[in-house]
Amino acid sequence: MTETCSMLDRSWLRYLRLSLVMLVTVSPLFAVEVQTWSQHTAADFENGKQEGIVVTSQSRVELARQLTPRSDLGITHVWALAREADGSIVAATGGPGLVVRVSPDGTIAKLHESTDQQIFALAVDKDGSIYYGVSPNGEIFKRTRDGNAQVFFATEETYIWGIAIDASGALLAATGPQGRLYRIGPDGKGTILFQAKQKHLLSMALGPNGMTYLGTSNDGLIYRVDPEGKGFVLYDAPQADVHAILLDERGRLYAGTGTPERPTFPAGVQHQPKRFPLELLFPAAAVSFLGPLAPVADAPAPAPSPSPARLPARTNIAASGENSVYRIAVDGQVDEIFRERCLVLSLALQGENLLVGTGQEGKLYSVDLNSQVKQTLARLESGQIQSMLPQPDGSVVIGTGVPGKIWMVENRFTGKGILESSIFDAKLQTRWGKGAWQGSVPTGAKLIVEFRSGNVEKPDETWANWTTDSSTLPLSRFMQYRAILESPDGRQSPSLSDVSAYYATINRPPMIDSLDVPNLINNPIADASAKLEIRWKASDPNGDKIVYDLDVLKEGWPDWVAVAREHAGNDFKWDPGSMPSGIYRFRVTATDAPSNRQGDKLSASRVSDPFNLDRDPPAVVIASAKQVSKRIEVSTSAKDGQTRLTAAAYSLNGIDWWPLFPDDGLFDSSEEVITFQTEERIPGSYLLLIRFRDSAGHLGVADTVIRVE
Repeated sequence: MTETCSMLDRSWLRYLRLSLVMLVTVSPLFAVEVQTWSQHTAADFENGKQEGIVVTSQSRVELARQLTPRSDLGITHVWALAREADGSIVAATGGPGLVVRVSPDGTIAKLHESTDQQIFALAVDKDGSIYYGVSPNGEIFKRTRDGNAQVFFATEETYIWGIAIDASGALLAATGPQGRLYRIGPDGKGTILFQAKQKHLLSMALGPNGMTYLGTSNDGLIYRVDPEGKGFVLYDAPQADVHAILLDERGRLYAGTGTPERPTFPAGVQHQPKRFPLELLFPAAAVSFLGPLAPVADAPAPAPSPSPARLPARTNIAASGENSVYRIAVDGQVDEIFRERCLVLSLALQGENLLVGTGQEGKLYSVDLNSQVKQTLARLESGQIQSMLPQPDGSVVIGTGVPGKIWMVENRFTGKGILESSIFDAKLQTRWGKGAWQGSVPTGAKLIVEFRSGNVEKPDETWANWTTDSSTLPLSRFMQYRAILESPDGRQSPSLSDVSAYYATINRPPMIDSLDVPNLINNPIADASAKLEIRWKASDPNGDKIVYDLDVLKEGWPDWVAVAREHAGNDFKWDPGSMPSGIYRFRVTATDAPSNRQGDKLSASRVSDPFNLDRDPPAVVIASAKQVSKRIEVSTSAKDGQTRLTAAAYSLNGIDWWPLFPDDGLFDSSEEVITFQTEERIPGSYLLLIRFRDSAGHLGVADTVIRVE
């Protein structure tokens, strides 16, 4: 019986939210608005520290399968595994190249040792003989049950990628780098059955009616080869390398790709698409394996160019670094049943589930062949699951790389697992409310979620102790949770799908970062209908909604005068109307009242630089006007109480206006003196007009009448 539960059901969650609102409004220190930190996606959980747990594709945290180490061989890779009749496991390794037998009681025996070589493939015959291929020598050895080992067949190739024994007792060997498939009889005599255009036949599986299936490097082709050596391309995968091939009892073929993420090349650098497949798995050793290619005669004609295959069910092309498992039905229909940003290095069947061994993070996936739903079974400490061997009891033997170890993935869950979440930063001192989680806990299993908090980003001894009641945590900025999953009998795992924590930060006042008023010295307001545009920038540390009060003050006034209240925007166009001339200042007050109750709201103010409001024209004075010869000599001055003078002119009888300039040559102040003479005038009386303009556009005029004799 499985019981679905959580710390709080929906009704309790509603009650909690209401209770928290009531709680935080008691104190004036905290914002009314309650916020939520929640983790519920696979990415959320993956960011945490994992021990004995897995994150499934359905974004659930569950216990991983029980992992039991079978042997640590002190080597780099475990390339292939096979099972003997008595249950012993035979492993082919690399770095160095060994063939070892692990007995059911754990005893390890070395059956073959090749220093600085690799043994990628092996097979166990029904009579107990073991066949294995040594690279880069390209030799296939046979070790009989009595312990006699010798070279069975020399392929004159460099790499033996796969070995299998067909129904007739013949040995098939997939090789590289000349892309040849060999058939070797029981007498040790072999011929080339098939040669591909691709250099490496990376994977191989035997099917009914003498059919052989091959996966290649570089072009990602999947071949079917009949007993006569006729090759047919079943599918041309978007990825370059097909590292694993497997057939089920219904004749369906599964092919897994293992193409690494493409590097980014600088502009102008030509990308070289050809790669040597060994670089994928052990780049440091790949160079030492390159040797001269031996000539081989009597090879069949190369396979025909790939013919179009039906597109898989998922039509979007995999991105760089993504790899897939394709299922090819008997009628040739292709479906993509798995895709992840990983390398698919090995495949195995376990009932109605396909096991997918990956790198570089060492994850073991299970794909339900009916629903195509995938889940993560285990995550190994090794980076590459290079070989798998299902056992009759439902367990799976795993061979890993870097380092090379043999593991038993048992058909039960580990007893205990822990997920320690990433650190949540509330940015401010925070009061924490009760936490909540959702998931399922089967009968007999256990799931505990605990919280802790502190004021330094990395947890240390100053952090509060773990507690299931996060509302008891002290005021702090950072928070973290951990989930403890337990299954004493290993039969069923608890499951966690959501963790939430409610909190309210200490209320901080808003901040006004800037307040700008136009420069009225150069651009004063002159028109009574013109408006003054004021702009400001403000923010609130708590993320509260802000409104603004605006006030104005003129020098000489006893207090500020309100202009606007609870203004919502970050700018305001002030209509000065009939305000008198003078020096003014603006004040903007920001308040977080919309997000806090009356007693808890906070505010901050900022005052602008002073600015002039000019309503008066310049005062113009004609100090003297007299006749000099036939000209009129004039001395005049003007003064403005608020703004700079910008222009001057004179006119006789108001007919034409002639420009004037200050005695110092520049209109650069609010007071200027000008001395000038008119052109020669005929005798008579003249009306002399002097006009000054200020930067606000106001005109000041003075006049006098003078007679020329």
